[in-house]
Amino acid sequence: SGPYILLGKVELRKGQPDLAAGFLEKALTMDPNNYSAHYLLGTAYKQLGREADSKREIELSENLHKQKTQNP
Repeated sequence: SGPYILLGKVELRKGQPDLAAGFLEKALTMDPNNYSAHYLLGTAYKQLGREADSKREIELSENLHKQKTQNP
């Protein structure tokens, strides 16, 4: 999933949230518990005006990050 996350980050920086979302969605099919990918996808969704999806992804990211830090 790492390469897809990296591509998603690059596309976000280039101002292409639609392309970023595609890469990040692919990354999450491979690693659904990757909190970083959920956060970045939430960011892409926000830029696309998909507020509910953005909120869901960012909350999921926060919950997964808490779980990881509590159970390393």
